[in-house]
Amino acid sequence: MASSPSASPSVRFHHVGIDVLDLDAAIAFYTEALGLEEQWRLDSREYDFTLVWLGNEAGLRLELFHREGVTRGPVYDPDNQHDVTGIKHFSVAVPSASAVHSVHGRLIAAGATSHMPPSPSPDPSKLMAYVADPEGNLIELVESD
Repeated sequence: MASSPSASPSVRFHHVGIDVLDLDAAIAFYTEALGLEEQWRLDSREYDFTLVWLGNEAGLRLELFHREGVTRGPVYDPDNQHDVTGIKHFSVAVPSASAVHSVHGRLIAAGATSHMPPSPSPDPSKLMAYVADPEGNLIELVESD
């Protein structure tokens, strides 16, 4: 017999995994732009990849993977990301409208490309913005309480 949802263990979001072409550049970007810190690293000879775990005290966690010889995947923007299925962006919460502007500027200064400047979100009382990291991965900023 299946348990009811209220009896199930609680779940929460844990991390985002991103395969990158240039691991050092990705680490530099995410540490500079979002204030993440390298928490641990795994160089796997068995599977021929390097994994670097970045995070912060607020619980934002990124798992960066690098393997020699990989090719760049599709690059999306906010206008075409919903034309195919799959995960196209990750979103980070920022505490205020001014923080959306500030973090957006910090991301751009660190090498991101703006795809949507701070603008009203579907909830018009909140702001949102989109940028692409230097490898083209979309990051959404959302004003959140």
